[in-house]
Amino acid sequence: LSLELINNLFYENQSVGQGEAIQAFAASVQIDFYNNVFFGNGSGAENQISTSLGASFNFPGGNVYYENDIGNDAPATYFGPNKLNPAEPLGIRPVIVEDGYGLKYYTITDATSALIDAGVDAGNLPQTDTRRAPRVLTGTITNVVDAGPVEYTPFRVLNSNPNGSDSFDDVLLQFNSSADPQNYIEFDIFSYTQGNEIAFNSPIAIDVSVYVDGYSQNSTGISGPDVTGGQGVTPAVNLIQITNAGGALEPLILNAMGITIAGFNIHGFDEYGLLLSTS
Repeated sequence: LSLELINNLFYENQSVGQGEAIQAFAASVQIDFYNNVFFGNGSGAENQISTSLGASFNFPGGNVYYENDIGNDAPATYFGPNKLNPAEPLGIRPVIVEDGYGLKYYTITDATSALIDAGVDAGNLPQTDTRRAPRVLTGTITNVVDAGPVEYTPFRVLNSNPNGSDSFDDVLLQFNSSADPQNYIEFDIFSYTQGNEIAFNSPIAIDVSVYVDGYSQNSTGISGPDVTGGQGVTPAVNLIQITNAGGALEPLILNAMGITIAGFNIHGFDEYGLLLSTS
């Protein structure tokens, strides 16, 4: 019997006397770990992963283990080359993201991160990471996934300014020159609670395949069934608003196949919310 654990985050689990992240009450089973993160677990000196009946653990690669309680490291044989030392430049977001789908994860924010191109494409690794971004994205080694459950993207929108460094306008202009077959635009606007409106003065063309993920913004929320079990749906919340600064016919002109636009409120334009010009 075998089990694969892929693209998971084990975060702030606090078991006492057993495995703090995983406890296996099973014999004659092998558990393979691919591209998982173990972060902030611990309440004592227990191992992160433990078995009471003889299960075996295998770590082929891409697993990240850091900032768990002092003294409770899993045996070195569990991690071997997979265990990335906290002294390495991991380059991750300091605060966890909870995206529009309710998923929680840490993103890679630094192009020099030791996690980039340090994963493994083995087992039944999905074609997307834990947040639905394509695997593989840009990296220093062709076609190698990043360590952990989330791929690094250089295309990150960090403010709601209409233009300038790290704005949506700036990122759109940058990625249009990308030679990668798959691209992903992530939103990480830290001052988001003060304003989620991005105003366009003129349209911008998208000329390459890309997933533009408004739901990657922390604190957004997708609409869905009533959480209390009643009739109807709960509305989407805190979506990034794409608005007209004045005179723009449309914000985006889509000139390529394979474009996904998700998680936006687009309103107030003189003609179209989106213009599709490709056949």
